Amino acid sequence: MPLQRIYKELDPEVIECALGRGRRVAGLTRRGAFGKLHDHYEERVRYAVAKAAMNTAYQHRIDDLRQEVWCRFAEGKGGLLGYYDPERGSFGPFITRLAYQQALREVQTDRRQNIDGAATYTDDVEDTKMASLFAQLIQTDLYEKLMARAEADLNDNEKILLREIHVEGRSCLEVARRHDINQNTIYKQNQRLKDRLKEWADELLRSAPELRDPETPPPRSAAVVALIVAALASASIEAELTRSFPPEPEPEFHA
Repeated sequence: MPLQRIYKELDPEVIECALGRGRRVAGLTRRGAFGKLHDHYEERVRYAVAKAAMNTAYQHRIDDLRQEVWCRFAEGKGGLLGYYDPERGSFGPFITRLAYQQALREVQTDRRQNIDGAATYTDDVEDTKMASLFAQLIQTDLYEKLMARAEADLNDNEKILLREIHVEGRSCLEVARRHDINQNTIYKQNQRLKDRLKEWADELLRSAPELRDPETPPPRSAAVVALIVAALASASIEAELTRSFPPEPEPEFHA
């Protein structure tokens, strides 16, 4: 049986320096600290981006997609990574979930541009807003409650539809043929699933005013549904990574 690699987080002071909100560590500039952050978490980001590409049948170069995600991370003073709150959890799960969501966003943007050649879209503002909302959501209690609710409330068929239609992008017809089920049955079940996800999105918008910018209109329910789907998918990726890279055990106290 192959040995599992032990996963260890980067020094918190290096992370803070890389995000532009901490002092220099061991003579590192912010650029040097970000380089260390990149090297340390690159494998996790690569895995998340590859899963996003596979789940969406993305056929372009994965390396380019991963580089685009890292560019998004490096934008501005901390960029989306600047939403990281060390008091709410470890950096590894945070960047993994965010990398998956950003890869999905880049795939969608690339496909829209290839359809009509347009460089800008009215949804771009929505995408930016949802990216920051997602970065905040994955560090709140709401995220864990959302994961627990999906596990408890969705039956096996709904979980299959969630994965194959909403994450992997298959059509109802494809899913029906794959499982040898009537297409109308799949369509009706998926409609009920979408209605349920929309209810969750509406509840999330009502119950999480701290996640919204008071100076801008709230995001559309459809965009929040996409956020929920990305959150559910990224949670499964984090579980896979935890099995492959178990965290370093806490040191034991010996009297």
